[in-house]
This record gives sequence, structure tokens and C-alpha cells, in this order.
Amino acid sequence: MTTQLGCEKRAFVGASSDGGEDYRAIVKFIIEFLGERGIEVRSQHNGSLEPVKTFLKMVGDPTRTDDNSFRDTDCKWIEEDDLFIAEASHRSTGLGAEFHHARLKPRLGLPLTPILVVHQPGCYVSPMLKGISKSEEGYIWIRKYANPEELRGILLEFLARFG
Repeated sequence: MTTQLGCEKRAFVGASSDGGEDYRAIVKFIIEFLGERGIEVRSQHNGSLEPVKTFLKMVGDPTRTDDNSFRDTDCKWIEEDDLFIAEASHRSTGLGAEFHHARLKPRLGLPLTPILVVHQPGCYVSPMLKGISKSEEGYIWIRKYANPEELRGILLEFLARFG
């Protein structure tokens, strides 16, 4: 599927890769939801039961087991993708780093990327994610969802605005 401008959209879907197993089904839901709308998600490993092993299979090089390769590939994808969506219900230093890489793309001379951070009520979300400025509120959304139907509505609204 293509957008009105004739170019395919890509999204990076971030989530905790260490722990957060309770949220993997939600991450997979987000990835499938985007795919059904013609949005390519290269970070599909984040919705799998074993994100690191799945990543290595996806990139087709099982020798790339060092953390630098994992980080560098994620950063490259974030730089190239049009949207950034993060499931932040489980604490993750890596997710925070990915969020900030997407947030700071304009400082790197790259296009601004709309960002959606979703989390379930009652979950701790770091001030590093929630602490956005008034000027960023137009393209960085932090939203709570209680169930997949609420999440579906949030995703539809985000895509209607940015996708």
C-alpha cells in the first residue's frame, strides 16, 4: 500500500527486549495493525518471544551478536523510518535511547518523526519519555490504553494525523 504521496511508510516499533514478556502480545498487535495498513515495520523482532534471536534471524547474520550491531541497526532503522511507536509499559533503558534517537533526528539533519508512546495505566513511565516540551506535543504523543480496543483507537488517530 502507498500513501497519498505515492511513497511507502515505515515505522519503528520499540519495546523492551529484556523482560516485558507480558506486553509482547500488545507489541505484536501494533506491528500487525500497522502492517495491515501497508506500513512496513522492520523492527518486528520487538514483538517476538525472543527479540534478540529473532533480530539475528531477520538480519540474516548470526555472527552479529554484539550489542553494537543491535544498537547500530536499530538506530539506522529509526533514522530511515517515518514513524516511531513505542510500547512503554515495561521499563527499558534501550527503549528510552531509541525514543530519544527518534526525537533528536532534526538535530542530526534528518526529518522530524512523529512519535507515539503508549502504556497501560498504572505502569511507571520514565520522565525521560514523558518530559516533552509544549512545542513537541504536536508530534510526540504519550497515551494510556487499558485494552486492545482503546489502543486500536489511539493508533487510528495517530495514523490519521501522521500516517
